[in-house]
Amino acid sequence: MGTTYTPQVILSGFRSTDIISDELARISADLAAKVDRNGVAPNQMMFELDMNSHRILNLADGVLGSDATNLSQVTTQINAAVAAAGGFTTSATSGDPITFNFGVAVGSQGTSGNTVFNLNTLFGVTAFLGLTVIVNGVVQIPGLAYSISSIYIVTFSESVGTTSDIMFIYGDLSPTPVLPNILADAVGYDIASFFSAKPAASDICIKFVATQAYHLPQNLTLSQAHAEASATASTVFDVKKNGSNVGTITFAAAGTVATFVMASQTNFVAGDRLTVVAPASPDATLANIGFDLHGVLG
Repeated sequence: MGTTYTPQVILSGFRSTDIISDELARISADLAAKVDRNGVAPNQMMFELDMNSHRILNLADGVLGSDATNLSQVTTQINAAVAAAGGFTTSATSGDPITFNFGVAVGSQGTSGNTVFNLNTLFGVTAFLGLTVIVNGVVQIPGLAYSISSIYIVTFSESVGTTSDIMFIYGDLSPTPVLPNILADAVGYDIASFFSAKPAASDICIKFVATQAYHLPQNLTLSQAHAEASATASTVFDVKKNGSNVGTITFAAAGTVATFVMASQTNFVAGDRLTVVAPASPDATLANIGFDLHGVLG
């Protein structure tokens, strides 16, 4: 029976009732060969079902091994299986990058506001001994194009383009978080000064006016300060940006080497002033001090 029923012409007269009976039997036999919408048996396909490029809509999740599955169910199962094996996962948030967790993350798509990549969330990385970041095939300079914080958070200095391909390549994993030494940047911007004799009250030991954009990393990583004559008591110098305190340089009692504190990265642009100011109560002996503040271009 085809997709449409073509009835036989039945005329009145001799044996017309027999013809009607035969026609009804043919209809009954043909209907029995069709798939019943209500599931009345027999209700099995006897040949391949050709959807002719049309979709099957509202398909429930498969339960038995021989059941069909929908796209959502397949995606969930694939993501769960591959993520458990250390492979790629897709974020639940639309527009977040696809990640790949075999040491390399390939094909991560940026968005206009996407500057922060948490490698712990994306890859399950707890720590790494080194990191290389590649955007559109170009190796990025740490400290200039991006920075690292909280062991595994990569923050780009500007938004990543919507068509950017991002690759993260990280080194050996460690169960104990180890801050990667990637802030020893290739493009340093050191600011050095020497203050002879003993600083008087609130003396300005360094005054530097920026000619281009640079930043001082959190806690002034890699900076150094040394005094020829040690301090009698703990002596704290203020690090200021345009007159406002942003950090400290401290010589401990009897110490000649300083420690540095800066709560967060401090950015400077051309014309900004960096100063290091001696304490209001001068130390009795601290003298002949060399300062070298390690900055980074950009």
